[in-house]
Amino acid sequence: AAQTTRQISDFWVRWWVNDQYDKFPAKRVQDSSATKFYSLVYLLLVGLFYLMMLLRGSSFLWWVLRSSENLRRKALHNVLHAPMGFFLVTPVGDLLLNFTKDQDIMDENLPDAVHFMGIYGLILISTTITVSVTINFFGAFTGFLILMTLFMLSIYLPAATALKKARAVSGGQLVGLVAEVLEGLSVVQAFSKQAYFIDEAARRTDVTNAAVFNAESLNLWLAFWCDFIGACLVGVVSAFAVGMKKQLGPATVGLAFSNIIQMLVFYTWVVRFIAESISLFHSVEGMAYLAEYVPPDGVFYDSKAEKGVAKSITLPDGAIVPTSSKVQVVVDDAAMARWPSSGNIRFEDVWMQYRLDAPWALKGVTFRIADGEKVGAVGRTGSGKSTTLLALYRMFELGRGRILIDGVDIATLSLKKLRTGLSIIPQEPVMFSGTVRSNLDPFREFKDDAVLWEVLRKVGLEAAAQHAGGLDGRVDGTGGKAWSLGQMQLVCLARAALRAVPILCLDEATAAMDPHTEQVVQETIKKVFDDRTTITIAHRLDTIIESDKVLVMEAGELKEFAEPAKLLANRGSMFSKLVDKTGPAASAALRKMADDHFAKQGHQQQQ
Repeated sequence: AAQTTRQISDFWVRWWVNDQYDKFPAKRVQDSSATKFYSLVYLLLVGLFYLMMLLRGSSFLWWVLRSSENLRRKALHNVLHAPMGFFLVTPVGDLLLNFTKDQDIMDENLPDAVHFMGIYGLILISTTITVSVTINFFGAFTGFLILMTLFMLSIYLPAATALKKARAVSGGQLVGLVAEVLEGLSVVQAFSKQAYFIDEAARRTDVTNAAVFNAESLNLWLAFWCDFIGACLVGVVSAFAVGMKKQLGPATVGLAFSNIIQMLVFYTWVVRFIAESISLFHSVEGMAYLAEYVPPDGVFYDSKAEKGVAKSITLPDGAIVPTSSKVQVVVDDAAMARWPSSGNIRFEDVWMQYRLDAPWALKGVTFRIADGEKVGAVGRTGSGKSTTLLALYRMFELGRGRILIDGVDIATLSLKKLRTGLSIIPQEPVMFSGTVRSNLDPFREFKDDAVLWEVLRKVGLEAAAQHAGGLDGRVDGTGGKAWSLGQMQLVCLARAALRAVPILCLDEATAAMDPHTEQVVQETIKKVFDDRTTITIAHRLDTIIESDKVLVMEAGELKEFAEPAKLLANRGSMFSKLVDKTGPAASAALRKMADDHFAKQGHQQQQ
């Protein structure tokens, strides 16, 4: 509408000039009522043109930004809820670029390119129509112009798209390298590898700059040929207009010249914006992939699902799925509000893999843990002991088999319901920036301060909390001295003790501690969590030798599962061989600890 109004105003000026030329052949323009009429109509057309431009710009901007925001929200939601398998196959640098550079392109560069392509394209079309109406034979040149444009784009677009992707890949690798170095800076400094990473960063920067340089050179090539073709076209039209000035008349020649000059300018920009828009859509493809093809992490809540009934959603082709092409969607029944009431755990022929194309990480694992039992998991690196906990938390979906907690198949539960029913103490303690209260009770579930102080007393942190300023004292160093690693681990234990769930998982929780701190933490675990089902991933055998049972893993298979004393009684067992590898003195001490614990357990059962 805006461009049509603009072209009508140009024709109106032509009619005005022709009318005045006919009335005043001696070139003496005098005031007349017609002049006022022409002026008034022209002003109205110009005002309408600017109004249409304002409406066009505002509506386009609103539509583009709304679309970009919706796509970003959906992509961010999917990434935040993506399964672990997605992060195994997606470099962190690519994700950082998706939500920084690609998002910036979607919000600024791409809308500008599409907007100006539309504006200049309509101007180019309208001026072409105007010149074609004014000079009849110009239609033949229009066909030539279209053919040359298609020929140039057929050369430019494949190269530009390839360079855009190369720039994105190399840029993602560079950003990923920076993120990895920042995360492992202490390790880099400890091994004096600064020079290596500086050279690697320089190499990746050169690769990125090479793609940028070639892309800019390609843009200059396109601009040169667009200007050259446009200049040739203007020259041809000018020659015809001058040669036929008597037949065309001054107003027609002036209108033709004003429009052909616009064609020279806007033709170059239209072609460049078409090419840029197509190449910039690579950023939209990346965000659209995150929004459409990243599956949800396990079971989600679904307001449309029948209460307590599980259903499946089939994911689109091309989606990154760690172990299954279907994801169950349920709403937890109100009857499950108190689940789990006991710590009974049963693995039934569990098979799990990290990706569909990866080997099985767990192979037919079957065992049962009774309520309140203490179980230690041992095995070499990569044996599958930590993978067992990942399966329990459904970080990866099972390929076959099932896991039951308190008699309920965990595949029929939402992840929120499942994971709030378990407690885990990781190797690296996790604390939040904030107060003692916010670390103990992040969701503000406990209103009674006495309950919080009682938990702190049990884990031996009452004095440390008082020194920090009480429950509202800060623990991140802003309000005093930062807490030690051992204290941070005890805070995690206090958080788990406060929630009072019947199952506790320890993933090498004391691996990074000194012997004294480890002893304090181990004694706290035995004292506070004595009545809970406990699964401990061991890094040292003395931490699990007094467990009720030991789970021995090898290459994803469960090899042995029995009391430590019984396994040690068999010199050919894998657990016995692991104990023997600790040395004669340590082996003897471990065997004595296992026998004493077994005898103590038998005595308690007799009582």
